[in-house]
Amino acid sequence: MTNDMLAEELDTSDEWIRSRTGIVTRHVIEAGMATSDLAVEAGKRAIASACPLRPDALVLATVTPDHPCPATAPAVATRLGLDGIPAMDVAAVCSGFIYALAVGAGLIATEQATTVLVIGAEAYSTVLDPQDRTTRPIFGDGAGAVVLRAGHRSEPGALLGMDLGSDGNGADLIQIMAGGSRQRGTGRPPGPGDHYFRMRGRKCSSRRCSTWRTLHAGC
Repeated sequence: MTNDMLAEELDTSDEWIRSRTGIVTRHVIEAGMATSDLAVEAGKRAIASACPLRPDALVLATVTPDHPCPATAPAVATRLGLDGIPAMDVAAVCSGFIYALAVGAGLIATEQATTVLVIGAEAYSTVLDPQDRTTRPIFGDGAGAVVLRAGHRSEPGALLGMDLGSDGNGADLIQIMAGGSRQRGTGRPPGPGDHYFRMRGRKCSSRRCSTWRTLHAGC
């Protein structure tokens, strides 16, 4: 979907989107598709590239699972012919693939697995408000995958270390209000648009800059 195509649906333009995001086009799944379809295709390509290695664990990073329950990863594993292996979802939004890599590396380091298929897959178009020009120009659908194996730190592509962190104080900056226990626990039905992904972009940017300055000063 190009910027010009979006401009036909929203009060925006190619110049407005490009000047603020640098984005020219984004991919959108066809009707009837889901995150697992993207994950399976990415997984197939990664496994083919890593042949003859066969993954004995799978970690899927996504915040747009096929269903809230069960996890999407086991179904992806089954469709890839890996039925029975450990498979789990990791929900960490934009940093999901990095967290999934860390989990995969941990499984190998603790000898729970020797080869781990790590997939990042999202179908953001399914949770975006069709009329929200704040999010629709930025987010699209896609997937990527890699096969991790036990090896030596001197090998090309080795994961030498991870530096992970989080800041729960900004939890309200990127959010889907409805569908979780917080909203359901109120006993009230979700409001109009509560099932859509919302982002307070300017505050997100200012918070990232503030966090970076703090970390940089600490170094």
